This record gives sequence, structure tokens and C-alpha cells, in this order.
Amino acid sequence: MRRDFPETLYVNPALITGPDGRAEVDLTMADSITEWRVSTLANSASGRLGAGVSGVTVFQDFFVDVAFPATLTRGDVVSFPIAVYNYLPTTQNVALELTADTWYTPLGATSLSVDVQPGEVAGVRFPVRVDEVGLRTLVVKARGQAASDAVARTVRVVPDGKLVSDARSGSAAPGVLTQSVSYPAGMVPGSAHLLLSVYPAFLSQVVSGMDSMLQVPNGCFEQTTSTTWPNVLVGRYMKQTGQLTPEIEMKAESLVSAGYQRLLTFEHTGGGYSWFGEQDPAPNTSVTAFGVMEFADMAKQYTVDDAMLARTVQWLVGRQQADGSWTGEQTEFFSFQTSASRNTAFVVWALASAGYTGPELAKGLAYLEAQSGTSSDAYTLALVANAAVAVAPNGAFAAGLLADLDAAKIVEGEKVHWGAETDQTNFYATGSDAVISTTALAAHALLQGGAFGQTTAGALEYLVGSRDAMGNFGSTQATIWTLRSLLLAASKGTEAAIGTLGVEVDGAPYASLALTQDQSDVTSTVDLSTAALVGDHQVKLTFVGTGKPSYNLVTSYNVPWAGSVEPQGPLTIDVAYDRTSLAMDETVQETVTVTNTTAVTQRMVLVTLGVPPGFEVVGDDFQDDLTAGRISKWESTGRQLILYVTEVAPSSALVVAYRLRATMPVTVDDGGGEVHPYYAPSARATAPSQKLTVAAP
Repeated sequence: MRRDFPETLYVNPALITGPDGRAEVDLTMADSITEWRVSTLANSASGRLGAGVSGVTVFQDFFVDVAFPATLTRGDVVSFPIAVYNYLPTTQNVALELTADTWYTPLGATSLSVDVQPGEVAGVRFPVRVDEVGLRTLVVKARGQAASDAVARTVRVVPDGKLVSDARSGSAAPGVLTQSVSYPAGMVPGSAHLLLSVYPAFLSQVVSGMDSMLQVPNGCFEQTTSTTWPNVLVGRYMKQTGQLTPEIEMKAESLVSAGYQRLLTFEHTGGGYSWFGEQDPAPNTSVTAFGVMEFADMAKQYTVDDAMLARTVQWLVGRQQADGSWTGEQTEFFSFQTSASRNTAFVVWALASAGYTGPELAKGLAYLEAQSGTSSDAYTLALVANAAVAVAPNGAFAAGLLADLDAAKIVEGEKVHWGAETDQTNFYATGSDAVISTTALAAHALLQGGAFGQTTAGALEYLVGSRDAMGNFGSTQATIWTLRSLLLAASKGTEAAIGTLGVEVDGAPYASLALTQDQSDVTSTVDLSTAALVGDHQVKLTFVGTGKPSYNLVTSYNVPWAGSVEPQGPLTIDVAYDRTSLAMDETVQETVTVTNTTAVTQRMVLVTLGVPPGFEVVGDDFQDDLTAGRISKWESTGRQLILYVTEVAPSSALVVAYRLRATMPVTVDDGGGEVHPYYAPSARATAPSQKLTVAAP
């Protein structure tokens, strides 16, 4: 039985050759019949570099294979294509058998015979209906007179209906902490999950946040920056603290390199960056400042084009006004002084972070000091405080700003936060996203200034209690500022939780986690899904030890689309097809309508659409939308289509139409659709899934 089909077979980041420059590696080959690409990179003790690309071919003269979609939805009907390859010199009569399993129901014969000529590839299909959720395996056996083969392929079956998820985050002091969770009677069978993640220290929070950030779309410059930056920060921190292993270093370096190369594609001619690069009319001040901060951090550990960083810094410097301010592009959202103060503070902070020491910094700081007191929003105050601490940490202005931050805090028990949900950040965030961003920025300034330790501790308590069901802290912008603050707190010597954490559900013990100093960067995840049954449940955490581990308890389940409640938001989405039944290789047109229900422009809108199994997107159809500016970018991830929209005008609709081509006989869910302002991820609207049918030839 061939069942091992990895994408990557072997990685060794620290292989040492002998004096002759040779090394031998023994490894077990996977079951894939393919040519494996072998890539090698090396350096000598004297600094000479070498590289090579070769291949290892794995072949057998008779085999069978199954073509699977990436995922299926419970209730889908699929005719799995089975290919039989005969490279033997003789004809084989092959008996094919689909091994019975509980997760699907056959809709036809599960065995048949086919004659396969020498050098021929024969194709057959077995139609089945998918009945059970989970990671499932399909087994096909092919018995011939001269040779036989058997293959087991896995597919993830996801629940039908609308996903409902919730997260309860916080810290567990020594003692007992109880959280209540509930699952409704009408949820989709097999869809319920209950997961507990435990973080012994701030570093484990950041490492976990790095992984969760890779799951979010990253089509624009800010999003790519936010998903690349944590790898830079953690790699540098672990190197400074002696925790960087060759394996971690290689992974971080590959991710940073890929992110860096992608970031360069967003540069505007002559300097400066924008959300989507040259297709935008001009560079953006806040986006460029954000990039300079990351490039400067990156340059401390990785190779960065010095000329690129220098011209980007000079572009920012050249944008300074005569009064010392940077006005930016945001004045339509805020009063003039607030916008100018925000942008000035952000640019001054970015330039100082990049090591720039020109007189423009002092001039910008003088402008901010002159405007001090004219702005009442906490987001602006936090940005100005970070700028002052970066340029003149021992000055009276910085000390006064930190005191102002302390005075402006909102206390809720042990937690402290800043900002109001009605505020909007430089990156269009509102609601809880704006509050998290503001609190993370305030915590960063207080940590850098070494002031108001109790307030800082309360802010960190608020941040660790703000994880969402994906493991992020809201949007990429809120998450990156949170991760930076948590990592800065870790570098200041905050203690890890040491001890034992017991986990119970409804009085039944589930796990006992040993939290040790040498594993403080490791996140532990406990799967409690066997207890995720209809009704109310109590999850009890008992911590014995020192410090305070953080946790994130995530509940999720699906409910049928019919009768599900759609929350009111600034946007709505509708998905329609010109037909829902077609034949193989035909196309169906899908029309997506996004409506702005408010009287203000909605900016940086993310539209996510399901790509049904057995279909492929006709990408050429988006060219007119890109040219006309209706969308800024599109990308397909196999199971999803993502549209990036710069703006939707007030009380108006955006309409995008494209085609899907049928590639196999199926009756499947399309996965539905979703829309939200990217920097307000909680303001989501959905379109229910629909069935599409492709007839067998």
C-alpha cells in the first residue's frame, strides 16, 4: 500500500561534508512516483559558496493513482478519477477495487475490470457521496496478472453550513479558573471542536502568532509586511538569547527572504511604497513608514538592499512640510491636526528606528510638542509617545507623554486598555481592532520608556486576552503591534510560568501540562473536542506554580445556512450563477455583488469566495476589473478565491463577474462567500453556499 505522499521529503540545514567536500545521506523514499528535486546550498570555511540542483527519479512500471480535490464538503457527490498506468511490455487485465469505508456511500459499483495496453494510461471513475467530516482516506487496489498496486490518498472533509467560532483568552494565575462553553442542538454533525492553547511565556505567544499570521491573506504591502516581520523579530531575539537553532534559523530565513522579495514589488518609481505598488497612483506615507521600520529591523540580521532603504528613507524625509509635519494622505478621516500629528509621529518613529539622525527628527518632534494637547484620541497619543521615546527617551516631552498615557488608560479589573471602538487608525481599523492596536502601541511606548510598570502589566494582560479563534489579535496591523509589544516585554526579562496546569471538562480530567523553563517558547495545544457535545460545559484550568500562563480556548461548530442569523455590518455580499448544472469542461459565470450599506467609503475590503471542488477559476476574466480599478488584486489558493478591493463608495455596489470551469463530475457546495473591511475583521457578512452539478461525460 502506497500512502506516504509528502510535499517535501528531506531537509537538513546543517549537513557537514568530509575534507573531500562530499557527504552521504541515508533516507527512506516516500511512495510518490515522481522525480524529486534535490537542491543544495553550501559554504566553505573560507567563505566560498556553492549550489546545485539535481533529481532523484522514483518509478515503477505499473501503478494506480487517485486525483483528489484539496478538500470536500460533507454531502458532496464526487466521481473520483482513477488512473491506471501500464509501462509493462504486455497487456494487463486489471481488477480495480474501491475499499469500503464509513465516511462515504458508493453511488455505483466499487469494483470493475479494465484492459490496459502496454504504454497506456486508462481512466475510470467511482462515484461516491461524502458523509462524514474529518481527515479521511480513500483506498484503491489494482490487481493485474503481472503486477499490482494499491494506493491510499487522504482528503479533508469539512462540515457544511456556516462556521460559528468564539475565543476566550486570558491569563491563569495560580489557582482555579473556569470558563463556560456551549454547543447548540442544531449544529452540523461532526463540526464541533474545542481546543485549548497554553502559552507559558510571551515568547511562546509570539511564536504561535507567527504561525497564525501565515494563515491570513497577504495580498497588499501592509499585509505582507505584517506576516514577514514576526519572523525577523523572533529570529533576532532568539539569536540574542542563544536560543536560535539551525532548523529555526533556516525556516525563518526562507520565510523572511520570500517576504522581502515580495515586498520589493510594491515599491513606487523614485521611492516610497503603496498598498498595491505601481498600480496605485502614488506612494503612501504611512505604508512607507511601516515598511521602513521593518526593513531596518530586517537589515540587522538579513541582507537588505542598502540603496533601496536609503532612497525610501530619503523619500520620507523629503515629504516633511516646512512646519516640521508630515501630513500624509489621511486628512479626509480626521481633523487636520490629528491626521498631521499621527503621520508626523509615525514617520519620526520609523526614521529613528532605521537609525536616521538628521535634523528632520528634531523638527518633527518640535512640531508634535507644539501640537501637544490638541488631539484627544489615544491612538495619536500612543504614536506620539513612541516617536518621542525613540528620538529623545530622556526628554521632558517623552516623560510627559508617558504620564499622559497612564492618565488616559481605561481600567477593567486587572486589564488596561486605550482607545474607543469609534476611533479609526492610520490603517483603517475600527472597533475592537482599533482598541487592540492602540493598546499595543501604548504598551510598546511604556515598555521602551520603562515607566508605569503596573499600567504596562495591565496592558499586556489585555493583549494576551485578545486572541481570536484563528490565534491572531484581530487584523494583521493589530497583531503585528501586539507581537512587537509582547516580544519587547520578553526581552525585558518577564518571567515564564513554571509549574503544572491541569485541564478538566465537566469534572473529567483531560490533561496535565508540565510548564518548564526550557520549554517556555513552546505552545501546548490540548484537543478537547470529544467533550464538544450539545449543551453547556465547564472547562476548568488549575495552575500550580509561579508566573501566569496564558491560554486561548476556542469553540467552533457549523450551523445550517437555513435559519442562520446574519449580523448587520457595513457591507453585504450576494453570489449568483447563470446556471448551476453543466457538463465537463464547460464554464459557469459567477457574479459577486458587494454593497456598502453606509454613508462613508469602506476601504481595504477583502472578499473571500469558495472555489467548488472540481472547478478552476478562469483568471483572465479579472483583467478588466483590474484595469478599471474595481479590484486591486486577486489570487486563488485552490479552495478559495480572494479579491482585494481598495474602496467601495458610500451607498453603492461593487459587481465582479468571472467564470469557473468544470474539471470533474461532481455535485458540490461552492463554499459560500464572505466580505469584511480587512482592518475590521469582526464586521463580516456572508453569502450562503450553493450546490453546483457537473454531469459525467
